[in-house]
Amino acid sequence: LFTTIENGAYIENLQFEGAINIEKVGTYNIGLIAGENKGRLENISVVLNRSYAKITSTSGAIGGVVGKNSGEIKQDLTSYSPKSVIYMNDFFNVDFTGSFGGIVGENTGKIRRIDGQKAYTGYANYFAYSLLEASASVTNVGGVVGKIISGQLTGENASGEYDTNSGYTAGQGIVVGGEVKGYHYVSGCIGFANANSRIGGLTVRTFVRGLNNIGNAATATIIGYCEDGVIRNNTFAVQAIDDGRYAEEASMVVIYHGEALPEYQEQEGKFDYLCLGPCGSDIMSNANVMTYLAREASSGNIVNNNKSIYYGDFVVVGTDGSGVKQAIAASQRFFNRASGQEV
Repeated sequence: LFTTIENGAYIENLQFEGAINIEKVGTYNIGLIAGENKGRLENISVVLNRSYAKITSTSGAIGGVVGKNSGEIKQDLTSYSPKSVIYMNDFFNVDFTGSFGGIVGENTGKIRRIDGQKAYTGYANYFAYSLLEASASVTNVGGVVGKIISGQLTGENASGEYDTNSGYTAGQGIVVGGEVKGYHYVSGCIGFANANSRIGGLTVRTFVRGLNNIGNAATATIIGYCEDGVIRNNTFAVQAIDDGRYAEEASMVVIYHGEALPEYQEQEGKFDYLCLGPCGSDIMSNANVMTYLAREASSGNIVNNNKSIYYGDFVVVGTDGSGVKQAIAASQRFFNRASGQEV
C-alpha cells in the first residue's frame, strides 16, 4: 500500500487482506502495508494469502506487514478486540538475501502487545500466525521478526512489561504460532537479535524446520541467534504446536544434511541451544524459559542441568549419504516414535 509510512504518520484500527507477489532486481523493503514504517501502526490486522517474493539483491528486508520498522507497531487488547497482527492463510515463499519475518523483516523500532492480563487461545487471537518458507540465501528468518537491531519486541500488560516478578503466564503477551522453514538463523519468533535489543513476554508455539543446520547456522524456537547484552527481564514460554500435525507435536525439527549418523557426536555443539539459539552465558544465566510440559532430558544437550532450563519438544533428524532420515535426538516423549516419520 505504501512505500514508506513517515514519522508522525499513523494507521490504526483497520483490517487488511491481500497477497504479495513480486520479482525485482535491486534493494527493496517489502510488506503488505508498507516497505518501511517510521510512524505508528496501532491495532491493525493483516490476513495474508499465498505470497511469493524473489528479489535479486545483496540486502533488504521482507515482512508480512512491514519490511523495515523503525517506528512502532502496537496492539492494545485492552481497547481492541483480539485479532492477529498477521494471519497467513498459506505459505509466504521468499528468495532473496536479507531478513524475513512474519510481521517485520528488520526491526530497529518497537513492536508491542498490551493484553488484558489473560491468556488468549485460538489462531485468530495470536499476535502472529506465520507460514514462512525461505530459500537458502535468506540469512535471518523469524515467525515475528527476521532481525532485531537494538529494537524491542515485548508482551505487556496495562502496568508494563511482563517479567519474572509480575507472574507471566504462558499465552499472555505475544503469542506466535504457525510453521517456519529456512536455513541459517531460523526461529519461530526472532531470527537474529543484537546486543541492546529488548525482548520478552513471548509464548512460542511455532513449528520450526531447520533445513540445513551447518556451520554458523542455528535453529531455535525463540531466538535463532542472540548476542550478549540482549535485555531479558521478561519470561518466555515454549509450547508444543497446537495441531499436532508433525512428529508427535514437536515444536521443531532440525534436519541436519549430509552427515553420517555416527558422526553426530562431533556436531553436538551445534544443537546446544534449541530454545534460545547460540548465545553467551550472560543470556542463558538470566533467561527463565518455561515449556508446555516439563520433559525429562535424555542427553545433556537437551537440558541445561545447571540452570534447569528445558528446551521444549523437538526432534533432531540426521541424513546419511543416501538421504535416509533418522531421529538422533529428541525430547523423551516421542524419541522412540519419531524415527522414520515423515519430517
